[in-house]
Amino acid sequence: MATRLFQLRRYHLTHSPTLLTRSSSSSSSSQPTISVKQITGSNFPPSLLSLRNLIEQSDFISVDAEMTGVSSAPWRDSFVFDSPDVRFLKLKDSASRFAVIQFGVCPFKWDPQKSSFVAHPHNFYIFPRKELPIDGLSYEFLCQTSSMDFLTKHQFDFNTCIHEGISYLSRAQEKEALEKLGIITNSPSSNSDLKIQSIGDLLFTERMKSRFNEWLEEILRDNLGQTEVINKFGDFKTGLFKMKPALLLDGFTSHQLRLIQTVIRKDFKDIVFVRIPSHNNTCEYRAVYVHSEEEKSSLLKEVQTDLRDNTESMVRSAVGFRHVIDLLSSQNKLIVGHNCILDIAHVYSKFIGPIPSTMAQFIKEVHELFPYLIDTKNIMNASQAVQFLMKNKSKSLSSAFSSLCPTIACGPHSSKSDLYVNIEIDIDDDGSFNSGAKHEAGYDAFMTGCVFAQLCSHLGLKPSQNLSISSISDPLHSNPKLKPFLNQICPTWNSGTVLDLTTGTEKPESGTYNRKFPKVVFENVVLLWGFPSNVNTKNLKDSIAKVFGPNSVVSVFYIDSSAALVQFKKEEFVKDFLVLKESLERESDETISMLHPLSVVFEGGNTKAGDYNTYRDVIACSLSKVLFKDQADASGVSCRSFELMEEERESREIIS
Repeated sequence: MATRLFQLRRYHLTHSPTLLTRSSSSSSSSQPTISVKQITGSNFPPSLLSLRNLIEQSDFISVDAEMTGVSSAPWRDSFVFDSPDVRFLKLKDSASRFAVIQFGVCPFKWDPQKSSFVAHPHNFYIFPRKELPIDGLSYEFLCQTSSMDFLTKHQFDFNTCIHEGISYLSRAQEKEALEKLGIITNSPSSNSDLKIQSIGDLLFTERMKSRFNEWLEEILRDNLGQTEVINKFGDFKTGLFKMKPALLLDGFTSHQLRLIQTVIRKDFKDIVFVRIPSHNNTCEYRAVYVHSEEEKSSLLKEVQTDLRDNTESMVRSAVGFRHVIDLLSSQNKLIVGHNCILDIAHVYSKFIGPIPSTMAQFIKEVHELFPYLIDTKNIMNASQAVQFLMKNKSKSLSSAFSSLCPTIACGPHSSKSDLYVNIEIDIDDDGSFNSGAKHEAGYDAFMTGCVFAQLCSHLGLKPSQNLSISSISDPLHSNPKLKPFLNQICPTWNSGTVLDLTTGTEKPESGTYNRKFPKVVFENVVLLWGFPSNVNTKNLKDSIAKVFGPNSVVSVFYIDSSAALVQFKKEEFVKDFLVLKESLERESDETISMLHPLSVVFEGGNTKAGDYNTYRDVIACSLSKVLFKDQADASGVSCRSFELMEEERESREIIS
């Protein structure tokens, strides 16, 4: 790797607050340019090799992903009324439905001689495509218009992504592919003779018998099969296969090939039908002459070995970008992300397998995959010093980068300070570097790593004091100042909690959480959907208060225009409300029903209700209608009575 000291490809972050200056004095741009290595299918193999060395030598690796969308319906956004299991269901839905089309990886290595981090930002274009000749591995995914518009505004190159993006197989897909291709390779179905079912089949098989007999006579006269040069025998091409005379069975349908195989098996003990791999994941078929049963057995074993090796090589090539994820997982390095729970879910869904059905199992498997994870947003939430520096600004990556790394974000005209660590960008000379920009995955990974480096400084972790920030015996993730934040990931909603990857549970975050809404007690929540469009928060509260008391409703949250969650003050109000609704629906006297205070909510007969478990069950449904009421009706929960809900609640309590 060449270090460009005097050209515009090398930049330094000096002791001004992460001051980024170009090594060439001829540059006068106030907005620094960050070079990011762009990786597509054409340069992926050599880039993977160089990335392996960088990751092996790194102290930490920051990552980021760009997706085609976030939520498949407005009600699948994360809400304050979402319990941890509901948030997980929404997370799972998002990661399962949308695609990752860019992935950023940026290894950071502390250089004690320069008292600086050296960063190596990589931007991978990835695109799922069918690479193997088997059924079941075609991809489809959703695109959210707002996300696609956002990417377009930030100059995302969709042509490069689709035409040159690196494909991939998850571990589950790789296993499935090996099994399916193994079945094809072994071809158990072809071991049974194909029955003659038409005059055409009979005439074809008789013609094949005649041609094979003529060929054998020619072989015995030693006129064919003695050179590698392709010759002709009638309509067949002839030559050698593993130094044995062979006919190339080209131009036949799959049915005709089965008939040929049947003819050879039944009538020709000295001919073997073989299938061999060819170009573009296709196969060739040949009839090969053998002298004995021993030679036939040896040839078939050799062919099977070749097919197996070719299959494994083909699948290994189709694994594609997942090699990067396997590399990150195998090195046990500190992985750094920003608000990265969705990124992690996508990594699991795309490169490991289907996301587990429970949050606890998902977190357990993520922890096994990446045992050392840091979420920079969690550090910012927990550190009062950082919050003071950010002056209560948004904790988005862009905002954090601007506040904590102002000179990189805004240009080199900043006051100097010794509070910040130095960062340099090092690149090689392969010509695959372009100027990065915000919301490009490689650049965002770089920003994430820079933010983390500055956060380490604010935590009192100053590598320049030790000459080395980490070593094999004392890696960065074992530093006691980082321990409170290790494997503590922010959930999808700012709920004042963190996901503890070591225990698989949510727990209160260590910083001060300013609650903007009343605490949600999920057992006290009723779900309403399908109510009249003129029902608003005020008349909904007023009508319920007339029945259950003036302070019976704690809060009302509208999921969308068709559904709302109502939190009661007491849990027993949930049962009373659902029972009352059922009794009003059974009431034969329409006058009494219309005069009831809740008639404004139940007017029209389309309003349905359930407890919080009903809300969770609607979210769990794999459908994704635009309106929540349509989703609830399609999922079938409206047919359940309150008694059935009670039975399900008791059953869940017993299981838990």
